[in-house]
Amino acid sequence: MPLQSAIIDDPGIGKKIRVWEEGECLLTDPKAVTLITDTVT
Repeated sequence: MPLQSAIIDDPGIGKKIRVWEEGECLLTDPKAVTLITDTVT
């Protein structure tokens, strides 16, 4: 399923934007993803 979106209007509050996609995610370059390390303070 391709990328789809919907805007839900809540009068007096604002709008919610929902986006979804259905499919299989493939990570071909693991080192290209940002790694979060050293979170202990």
